Amino acid sequence: MNVKSIKFRLTFWYVSAFVVFSAVFVVVFFFLTKYVLFINTDNTLISHSEKVVDVLIRQDCCIYQEIARQSFLQEFSGIPGMLVVVLNNEGGIISSSLLSELPESTTAEMFEKVRNTRESFFLDKTIGELPLRFRITPVVKDDTFLGAVLMAHSVEIIQRSLQSLLITLMIIYIALLAPTVIGGFILARSAISPLTVVTERLKRIGVENLKEKIKRPNTGDEIEELVETFNTMLFRISEAFERERMLIGDLAHELTTPLATLRSGVEITLAKKRSSAEYRAALADSLVDINNISSTLRNVLDLAWTKSDQAVGKAQKINLTKKTREIKEILEKLSATKNIKVIERIDSGVWVLGNGDKLMRAFVNIIDNAVKFTPAKGTITIALKKQAESAVFSVKDTGVGISSVDLPKIFNRFYRGTGTEKTLGSGLGLAIAQALISAHQGSINVKSKLGNGTLVMVKLPLVKL
Repeated sequence: MNVKSIKFRLTFWYVSAFVVFSAVFVVVFFFLTKYVLFINTDNTLISHSEKVVDVLIRQDCCIYQEIARQSFLQEFSGIPGMLVVVLNNEGGIISSSLLSELPESTTAEMFEKVRNTRESFFLDKTIGELPLRFRITPVVKDDTFLGAVLMAHSVEIIQRSLQSLLITLMIIYIALLAPTVIGGFILARSAISPLTVVTERLKRIGVENLKEKIKRPNTGDEIEELVETFNTMLFRISEAFERERMLIGDLAHELTTPLATLRSGVEITLAKKRSSAEYRAALADSLVDINNISSTLRNVLDLAWTKSDQAVGKAQKINLTKKTREIKEILEKLSATKNIKVIERIDSGVWVLGNGDKLMRAFVNIIDNAVKFTPAKGTITIALKKQAESAVFSVKDTGVGISSVDLPKIFNRFYRGTGTEKTLGSGLGLAIAQALISAHQGSINVKSKLGNGTLVMVKLPLVKL
């Protein structure tokens, strides 16, 4: 298995998590069990030692008598599992239920500590081979230290039980490691299987099938989100390739004729010696062809750019009233040579969101068409008004109009209507305008009848100040 693969890392982290948490569980369970067992023993020691102390306090006057010692031993030596030793105020053993005496060093150590602190405490000691847990309790009456009670209980059974428990837990812990590794591998493979399918599908995607979508795994997790992201990315890449193909096709379509014309003109001019006037005329014709090529290139590139995600750029609030008045001034200049009358109906305080330069380009294309196809001494009306939640920009002319056959096609790239062959243009103006308006979440509609002029209406979402 590749140690850098996600499958290996998921398995590794799953097993590591199991090892850590299981180890923590084993340790906590073991020490909790140990605590419970010892706390029960301690409670028993406390209960019996307090009982012994109570008896000693009541019988302190006769505790040194032999009959008292015999009576004491008879009363407390029968406590199951309990070993009792009573010390006097000098550390001497008064009574003991032990079969053999405690080592003097052991009793001396316990006695010194309890006499100095006069507080009860626990102590673990091994007498011979028998592990014992002691509770040492001072015997105090009226602030007088009378002695001490050493109450002990064997913890051999507890220790053996804890050892058995620890061994059992370790065996279970080790036995579960192999199934955990296998289970972790299966879970990791199951978790990334949709990702494997996505990877295999992506490997088969090429330029020719970019529009095909990857099937959603319906897992409801990050992998499904990743697939959606991939599909969106593939769609955008497909659009980019499509724009590139269209750009190349458009350039080939539009540049073939003017380049051929330019080449033919140059070849004819160079075919024989000519006068300066003839060369000048040939150069003038070539300049016209070059200008046409330059205009076509600019329009094709603009159209390709309007279809990208950056067509609008950073959106800003635009005073559309001000922009429309600027368009009206441009319209008046374009109309001057044909003596066309310009009428304005522009509302104030109309604001939209977008890119002012891009909108100006769209509006200029619209008025340029209006001027081209409106005869001399005609009329063009430019208007801007608020309508519900929209800003409506419109241009109405008294031009030749558009036939019902041509009207559905006017937004097609390079389309030029019937009877427009002699009019200068590339057939891209309205296509560019439509793309720019759409990029601003707007719409453009054209109403026209042949011989009755044309009305172009643009709707854009209003923005509140």
